[in-house]
Amino acid sequence: MEAKIMFVDDESNVLDGLRRMLLDQENDWKLEFVTDPNEALKRLKSSSYDVVVSDIKMPVMDGLTLLSAIRHDRDTTDTEVIILTGLQERDLKRRALDLGAADLLNKPIIKEDLTARLQSVLRMKQFRDSLKTQNMILERELQQSQKMEVVGTIASGISHDLANILTIIVGFSELMNITLVGNPKAEKDMNRISKAAIRARNLVGQIRDFSRKVETVHESVAFPALIDELVDLLRCSVAKKYSVIWEGSSSSGRLFADATQIYQMLMNLCINGLQAMDEGGTLSLSLEEMDLHDESQPELRDLTPGPYFHLMIKDEGKGMNRVEIDQIFDFSLSTKSDEGGNGVGLFVAKRIVESHCGGICVESQTGAGTIFHVYLPCAG
Repeated sequence: MEAKIMFVDDESNVLDGLRRMLLDQENDWKLEFVTDPNEALKRLKSSSYDVVVSDIKMPVMDGLTLLSAIRHDRDTTDTEVIILTGLQERDLKRRALDLGAADLLNKPIIKEDLTARLQSVLRMKQFRDSLKTQNMILERELQQSQKMEVVGTIASGISHDLANILTIIVGFSELMNITLVGNPKAEKDMNRISKAAIRARNLVGQIRDFSRKVETVHESVAFPALIDELVDLLRCSVAKKYSVIWEGSSSSGRLFADATQIYQMLMNLCINGLQAMDEGGTLSLSLEEMDLHDESQPELRDLTPGPYFHLMIKDEGKGMNRVEIDQIFDFSLSTKSDEGGNGVGLFVAKRIVESHCGGICVESQTGAGTIFHVYLPCAG
C-alpha cells in the first residue's frame, strides 16, 4: 500500500525544495506539504498518515509542540515523526527523542539521507503495526479461552444432575416400550424418545468430559445412518413451517469418529439453519463421497488429500455478508436475534470437525440463503 507522508515547515521555499528532491518517489509515496502546523494537525485527525517530517523551529507552533500533540492524541499516536534540526541543537534533539520522535535529521538535508531515513522509519512502522495486530489477535484468543473456561465450569456443575434426569427418562421410556407392544405407532414414537434421551445423555457426558479434558474415544461410524437418525428426529420435532429434505445416501463409507460429537456437530449446523429461516423454509441435506485434492478454500488447504465425505447443509434464510462469513465461527458472534442463540453452536461445530481432521467452509450471499460445506475423511 502507498505510504502517506506529510512535510511541515513554515518556509514554503523549503517545502518546494523537498518536493523537487522527492519527485522520483511520487509513485511509491503520497507526499503532502503543509506550512501551518495547526493545519497539519487537522489533516492528521481527519486522515491516516504514516510519517510526519517536521521542522523543529516554527513561529506558530514549534516542532516539539507538534510532536507532543501527535503523540498524545489517540487518533494520531501511531503516526511516526521525524524532526529536522540544526547541528548545534543538542538539547532540542534530546527533548525530541524523549517525546517519541522516530528519528532526527540534520540540516542541510541530503536527498540520499532523507530517503534512507524515511524508508527505515516506514519499515519500523510496518513492524510495529504488525506487532499491534498480533497483540490484538492474541488478546481476542485469550478472551475466548476465558469464556470457554467459564463454560467448562458451568457445564461441570450441572452435567451430573442432567445425566441423572436423562437416565430416568431413558429408563421409563424402556419400561413404556414393554406396555406398548402391539401398538406400532406408539412404540415407534417411544423409541424416538428413548433414542433422543440417550443422545442427550451422551452429549451431557461429552460436556462433562470436555470440562475435565478427558480424551474422546473414536470408532467406526456409519455416517449416512447417523444423518438418517438426526433427520428423523428433526422432522418429528420442528414446526410445520419448516421442511427437512434428505434423500438418503447409498454410500457404505464410514467415519473413524466419536459418534456423539459428530451428532452434536450435525445438530448444531441444522438448528443454525432452521433458526436462520424466521418465516419458515426448507433445510436441505446432501452427502457424497469425493477425492479431495488441492482446494481453493483456505479452510481446506491443509487437509490431507484422499477420500472424504462432503456434507452440504443448505437453508433458505436471509444469508450473510462478507464480514459475517469471516466471523461466523467466532465464539461470541451471533447473527440471530436475542432469543435465537449466542453463536456458540457454530464455534463448537467447527472445533468438532477440525478435531476429526476435517474442514468446514461457508457459502452465502445476503438474501440468498447459506450452505455449510463439511469435509470429513472416510475411514480406511
